[in-house]
Amino acid sequence: MAVGGDITAVTFSHPTIGVGAFYPVAGQGNTFDPGGVRADDNASGITTNGTPIFILNFVRGNATILLENDGLRKDSYKAAELAGSPQNTVFKISVINGDVYKITGRPVGDINPDVNASTFSMKISGGIVEKIA
Repeated sequence: MAVGGDITAVTFSHPTIGVGAFYPVAGQGNTFDPGGVRADDNASGITTNGTPIFILNFVRGNATILLENDGLRKDSYKAAELAGSPQNTVFKISVINGDVYKITGRPVGDINPDVNASTFSMKISGGIVEKIA
């Protein structure tokens, strides 16, 4: 039986911005990729005698999480500040089953808050994801 569940906390530590937390929304389909080596999915990667050709690429680890966007805490502004920094941030992602993961990197892509639902989706991208607990 698979064990998983909600992401319960996302904390961060940045060398100049400081430390803080983001608050995940429960019951959401958050995604997680530990990173590492992947084989490309290219249907034309084959020789004329039928031998497959696989190109291996190294991909960054990442997590995409739906977070609260509290107007007083200005969560989406904090995410944008971390994304725009020239220095990486250490993120720790806690899961309800007790697992804790660490990603050193930054928020990437668009940060588009839903002002009605008070949420925003944040993709954290970095190096290989480490399981630390």
